[in-house]
Amino acid sequence: MPNRKYISSTKGKELFFSGIYQITVENTNYIYIGSCKKFSKRFKEHFVDLQANKHGNSKMQNIFNKYSIDNFRIEILELHFEYDKHYLLEREQYWIDFFKESKDYELINLSL
Repeated sequence: MPNRKYISSTKGKELFFSGIYQITVENTNYIYIGSCKKFSKRFKEHFVDLQANKHGNSKMQNIFNKYSIDNFRIEILELHFEYDKHYLLEREQYWIDFFKESKDYELINLSL
């Protein structure tokens, strides 16, 4: 199985919570910001769709096809113990805006 480069100090317990995450493509300036109800489910959806060449984000799919799974790294930016869709979308937008201001990153989110 490919190495998905996710490091956890809590042995993965955070994967059962909601929050904001970042997918980084190593050795590039590409990043994706997302929010989810449950990290483990969302991460699996991303990688299953990418590996099947059916991801809904064509930018991410093209980058995945070029750089492979070995160069994708996931980081949790915010961990939330209670799921509030509207609040998570506000926080996701905060991080998108934060990274948009930086010249060091190229966001590959479809909705900016």
